[in-house]
Amino acid sequence: MSFRKKVTLSTLAVSMAAATLAGVPLSNQGLAKQLGTNEVSAASSNLDTIKNKLERLYAQLSSADKTKLQALRSEINSKIDLVTFESSAASLLEQTSKAGVSNETIYSLFKAVTSLTYDPTYQNLVEIRTTPEYINAAKKIGEAGGVDDLTVDDLANFLFGSQGIESQIVNIVKNKTLVELTDLLNNSEARNKLIRDAYRSVLSTSVGNQSVANVLNKLGITEDMIATTVINVQKKLDPAIVKSAILVLGLAYIRAENIQLPGGPGTTPPPSNGGGDGSTGGGGGSVITPAPSGSLQELLKFNASKLVEIVNGKATLKLNDADMLRLFEAIKVAAANEKGEITLSIDLGTVQASSIDVPISKAIIEAAKSAGIDNMAIAVNGLIFTLPINQFNDSIKLSINKKDDAVISGTSKLKLASDVYEFLFEAGGKQVTSFRKPITIRIPLRDVNVDQELLSVVKDVLGVLQFHGGVLDGKFIVEKRDTLSTYAVVENKVIFKDLRSVQSWAGRQIEVVAAKGAIEGKASGVFAPKDSVTRAEFAKMLIRALNLENSYATESFVDVNDSDWFAPYVAAAVELGIINGRTSTKFAPHEKITRVEMATMIARALKLTQNLTDENNSDSIIKQFVDANQIGESYKQAVAFATDKGLVVGSNGKFNPKKNATRAEAAVMIYRTMNYKK
Repeated sequence: MSFRKKVTLSTLAVSMAAATLAGVPLSNQGLAKQLGTNEVSAASSNLDTIKNKLERLYAQLSSADKTKLQALRSEINSKIDLVTFESSAASLLEQTSKAGVSNETIYSLFKAVTSLTYDPTYQNLVEIRTTPEYINAAKKIGEAGGVDDLTVDDLANFLFGSQGIESQIVNIVKNKTLVELTDLLNNSEARNKLIRDAYRSVLSTSVGNQSVANVLNKLGITEDMIATTVINVQKKLDPAIVKSAILVLGLAYIRAENIQLPGGPGTTPPPSNGGGDGSTGGGGGSVITPAPSGSLQELLKFNASKLVEIVNGKATLKLNDADMLRLFEAIKVAAANEKGEITLSIDLGTVQASSIDVPISKAIIEAAKSAGIDNMAIAVNGLIFTLPINQFNDSIKLSINKKDDAVISGTSKLKLASDVYEFLFEAGGKQVTSFRKPITIRIPLRDVNVDQELLSVVKDVLGVLQFHGGVLDGKFIVEKRDTLSTYAVVENKVIFKDLRSVQSWAGRQIEVVAAKGAIEGKASGVFAPKDSVTRAEFAKMLIRALNLENSYATESFVDVNDSDWFAPYVAAAVELGIINGRTSTKFAPHEKITRVEMATMIARALKLTQNLTDENNSDSIIKQFVDANQIGESYKQAVAFATDKGLVVGSNGKFNPKKNATRAEAAVMIYRTMNYKK
């Protein structure tokens, strides 16, 4: 009883016990010798079968897998002391105390079990099985439940025998889809329900001549007590470590037992020819394939072209949950020492359909996150849609619909430089139009004669075009968006008639920044280059130019109302740390921005978007300006950075930090920031 209970408390239930016991000699003769008796309970007659079963599991665990299990045991040992254990297992310990077994003995056994290593001799486990304290505890618990001479063997059989807990868990799992299985691996409540169901099933069955089930029933130990204890212990542990170990053991069980799972939501039967991806199985079932191999870069490029099904002109990607789960495990191992974000590319190739659906199950999303994958990039017909997946906890579906050119050309006479795409997105079956973490769209350009600096991504909003810029990357435009709609790329020639006085040093820059939608004229054909710029205006220019919009951003300034045109841009800039208020409560949106404030904003924005750091020699950089002493101490580092990167320049040897910036100066600084290359 105590042995079984302690294993349950390890948070991995039977899976943990199986991995720990794998390969231990459990023959009748060897056990009798260890226990110092001439006879062994008839319950141990199944132990050779149990041993073989556990060895199959052990063979599925790699060195990396064992490291993850060891990490869990270390986590348990460091965080579950006697006091914590007693509070977590209070209902169980109350029953064992009535049998005359101390809490210290039960806790000692718990610590011994969770500290086991993969020593080939398994001496640690042998010591547990032969320690008088634990043998006596089992006997006392048995006697309290009306059974004489209850042994550790009986308990092992209760766990792993043909009618034991582990067998019941396997039987339950066999009837679950891969979606449900992944939920078990990632959802503690689902795992606890599995434990309760298996425990309840075994309690209704007599296991061996000496019924452990009868003992537990008589002691009043219920499945709810076990589940509550598991939940309490889990709350004390690092969920990432627990999750990782459970995923390892879950996959090992599936491989060891060759479990074939039935089809169901999110499960796709592989094609009869294997789909070209090595998958096997059929008849609605899905069998986990051998683990993919290769470098991390190779694993992160998943060719899904053979998984696209076209029916009545509509294409749908049919991902196999089992294969993706195996791919993620391989990626997790390959990316163990990887720094930075990890992006999985799912390439559908060339698809001859105007409407494409890409559904991705909850099982795949959760397993990808567990494997450390940050983004999924859906590639089709040259278009790439990159999505940060950590913001989703349910199934998702991306729909890409190629629209007629008239959707854009019927609204504007601007020259189209790409196809027109409508993007629709669902999460958990509900439509999503905005994202907390922006998606990135890489749109292929048509082979047309255009001024490439004037290309801009446009968004169709009820027949009105919004310009959102984008970065030219060869024959593509790359744009980050926090909202979805219908998008295309156009050549946006904006003509201003009042630029003669600044044409030589700002004319082209104004034209380009205006084309990107980052700056607008005061009226049709009027730019007003020498007018001053307000703090709100510059916040909008910078946020729009660098694609930093965030519809979820908020601010709390008393002089910025939600209905103000500049509110979302101020909120985004403040949340990113690009700009501060003039005071803690006032932003001063209508006050004119100074050159030093503008230099500081673009320095912060560039460091944020390109992961740059401050220079250490700020004084030596700004001393080139004769008015350097007029630059406030809090601005020096930013001015030095912006100057060193060529984002701002002085005039006649002066920086003029307190001078109000003009619209022409703002456009030039924005242009330089947009086009900065490391």
